[in-house]
Amino acid sequence: MSKRLIAIVLLVFAVLVGCSNEETSKKEVPESKNSNQEIRLPMIDIIAGDIAGPVYKDVWCLKEESLCSLTPNPPQEVVSSNPPPLRVRPGDVFQISITTDSIPESKEIYTPDISELKLWKGNEELTVEATDYQITAPMEEGLYYYSMKLQWDGYYTGQAYYAFSLRVQ
Repeated sequence: MSKRLIAIVLLVFAVLVGCSNEETSKKEVPESKNSNQEIRLPMIDIIAGDIAGPVYKDVWCLKEESLCSLTPNPPQEVVSSNPPPLRVRPGDVFQISITTDSIPESKEIYTPDISELKLWKGNEELTVEATDYQITAPMEEGLYYYSMKLQWDGYYTGQAYYAFSLRVQ
């Protein structure tokens, strides 16, 4: 009987340890600085005409004391195991949409103080202009990867990196 009890306890322990991901749970629900309410990082989508594609969170932090110092992962790695890239035509204009699934304490989460967009095609990296979060797709056909940095320096303090891909054809 005691061997069976030990086996059950070990099984339960293995399941609990194997299913917990402390780092992910800390990332997913940071605390806001002014209350016990939880805030969530914004979700980003790319929209081309009537077609939308997802943008994936890479690394991020929100904290009160000082600005975070993060190094993003290559966007090819971030999007590699996700659904196919958004398909667009050469020169299509697409929009970046920032939303949240919770009511933020401040609307500042929708308007970061700094946003930077980088484009990768092969080993080439270029900075891309995103006026009013609108971007023009490259004119050359191919698969393109993007990395986007958002930074908040006011009510929220922190950084977030996102990644997405486009197939121009």
